[in-house]
Amino acid sequence: MENLTNTFPWLNVSASINSTLIVTVNLADPITTWFTIITLSATLFTNGLIVIVYAINSPLRTPFNAYIVNIAVTEIIQVNVLVN
Repeated sequence: MENLTNTFPWLNVSASINSTLIVTVNLADPITTWFTIITLSATLFTNGLIVIVYAINSPLRTPFNAYIVNIAVTEIIQVNVLVN
């Protein structure tokens, strides 16, 4: 059993009561971690782009677009609070 865990560190190898080998794969944690990192990065990038385009182009400064930028800034702040 030690051979399996040394070869594949992401395997959690344990024996049950009747001595059959049970192998569970603990890939959920790394997948959710990478998904969270990619999602937060994409959110920051997209919302930052929205804020920059709104600041540069004056024809886009309408009340509805101000509402969208307000949401983008709020999400940026929430992501920064979540990360820190």
